[in-house]
Amino acid sequence: MPIQTNLDISWNSLNGSTPLSMGNLQALMTLVISNNHLSGEIPQFWNKMSSLYIVDMSNNRLSGTIPRSLGSLTTLRFLVLSNNNLFGELPSYLQNCSALESLDLEICALSALHILDLSHNHVLGFIPPCFGNLSGFKSELSDDDLEWFEERLKLVAKGRALE
Repeated sequence: MPIQTNLDISWNSLNGSTPLSMGNLQALMTLVISNNHLSGEIPQFWNKMSSLYIVDMSNNRLSGTIPRSLGSLTTLRFLVLSNNNLFGELPSYLQNCSALESLDLEICALSALHILDLSHNHVLGFIPPCFGNLSGFKSELSDDDLEWFEERLKLVAKGRALE
């Protein structure tokens, strides 16, 4: 299917890993494989799929980190990866996705999160109500945790900076 432009196989009971053959769909513009039982890591096949503007892999059992090759999708506008088992840092190579309008990672499930830095961006919209439930924000970092941070932390809230 070399000229396939849209693939939506969401809301099925698909299981196993994401087929590597999907990387051969070079004309694909939308890929929606959400709400299945897919597992394993997100493949590194995105380099050949330069026309993608929607990727929705949410509500699966995907694990691992966000692959580096996703950073090659310069026309990507919507990336939805929420409700999976992903871990690791938010990769800097996503800054190459300069057309990205929506990034859905469901960070409200990160109960141990102490630091969320969204500074120096153009983030728009509402703060999700679930941010109030992030228990890591309500507790102090232990001395062991603080050793991991080499720089001082700066909190800016309502125009007041605290270090």
